[in-house]
Amino acid sequence: MASSASRWETFRLQRQFDAELRTNVVRIAAVGLLYTLHLLHHFSAGGKFAWLDFQGFNFLGLDDGAAVPEKTHLALTFIALAWATVAMIIHLALASRIFPPGLMYASTLADVGFLTAVLVFTSGAASPLVAVYLLIIAMAGLRLQLSLVRCATLAAMFGYLTVLGCRTLGVAGDLAARTPAVPRYYQLMFLATLAIAGIVAGQSIRHVRRLVDGPLADGPETSEEAPQP
Repeated sequence: MASSASRWETFRLQRQFDAELRTNVVRIAAVGLLYTLHLLHHFSAGGKFAWLDFQGFNFLGLDDGAAVPEKTHLALTFIALAWATVAMIIHLALASRIFPPGLMYASTLADVGFLTAVLVFTSGAASPLVAVYLLIIAMAGLRLQLSLVRCATLAAMFGYLTVLGCRTLGVAGDLAARTPAVPRYYQLMFLATLAIAGIVAGQSIRHVRRLVDGPLADGPETSEEAPQP
């Protein structure tokens, strides 16, 4: 058992740095892509991107719905810049081979915090961006750390509850009045989905550990050769 645990720890530590680096690349790309879509919608809905129309038809549908108020746009711009800045700091640290144990937790909690702030200033729980909570949990699983998956899952659930609470309390001012209400059973279903995503991510890590410890070591088929690709 000691040899098995040692083999797993060695494998996990070797993979965590690479996983954090790849996760940060995904983070930077995601923030850039989502903010670009926001900009296209914001200016297209305001009639400032007429060049997107093709013979009078916006094939991307970016002008659907009203543009967000200018104050909301500025708030989202600030959040996107702060999020991207954190991602760049992480990238510089990793490029310098600086990888403290708490970096994975800090980056994950920062993702949840920034996403929650974005949701509070937009459509709240009715926004399609709530699905990004699931991506954060999935990215936590890439680091092969069960405690990180638990942290990401609980943080995502707390963040979602915070979004719901901010709408109820009107924390974002008049935004609550413009945010579509989400039925309670929708809320419960999404919370359950977050919990299930955490369970799946955790089981994936356990599966990887079994492969590292020895494929089918305790099964009756240990003498069989693995199928050739």
